[in-house]
Amino acid sequence: MPQILKAGERAPADGLYRVTHYQHRLPHLVSVIGGTILPLCQKCGDRVHFEIIGPPRETDGLSTDRDFSDDSDGIKRSR
Repeated sequence: MPQILKAGERAPADGLYRVTHYQHRLPHLVSVIGGTILPLCQKCGDRVHFEIIGPPRETDGLSTDRDFSDDSDGIKRSR
C-alpha cells in the first residue's frame, strides 16, 4: 500500500518521490533526503502530496523545482 505524505510531514526515508499537485501541474518526481520536512507548494499550498516510489536516483531535488522554495535543509541538489 502506498504511503501518501502531506506538506509539513517529515520524509521517512531517502528516496524518489512522486509529487501530485492540485489542478495546476501534472505529477512529477523529485529526490528527497529522509528527515526533510515536505514543503508547501507555492501555487496549491497544502494540496500537494508526496509518495515515495523508490530509492534515490539522479533527478531534480525539491530546491530546484519551480513550485517549492529553496530554503529547506536536507534536500538533494542534484541534476
